[in-house]
Amino acid sequence: MFDKAGNVKKEYCFRGHPMLGYGSVRSWFVGVMPSRSYKRHGIGYLVEFCEYVNKDPDTLVSERKARMKKDPNTLVEERLLNRWHSELLQRHSGSVPWLEAPSKEGGPDYDGIR
Repeated sequence: MFDKAGNVKKEYCFRGHPMLGYGSVRSWFVGVMPSRSYKRHGIGYLVEFCEYVNKDPDTLVSERKARMKKDPNTLVEERLLNRWHSELLQRHSGSVPWLEAPSKEGGPDYDGIR
């Protein structure tokens, strides 16, 4: 996660800020003792998701908490995560046919997510 000079590599930063500088990211790892590989991959994917939704980790968590207070059954974040994950799969594997379009029976609907 660090370059030879000891600086956090760009791919582990969001808008120039190291991901481990966000309280929500640090608390993710408290007491877990994840491997270096888990941290590296987890933070890398979190950076990508933050760029996708254009929000930092602390903002994501605070908005989620506020939304859950209003509606404990809300799925906004899950839908955003599913959409991002689908696009990630397509980017890395070319095409994922079962994700391309909802079935006539009614597949997942990601329209109107905000």
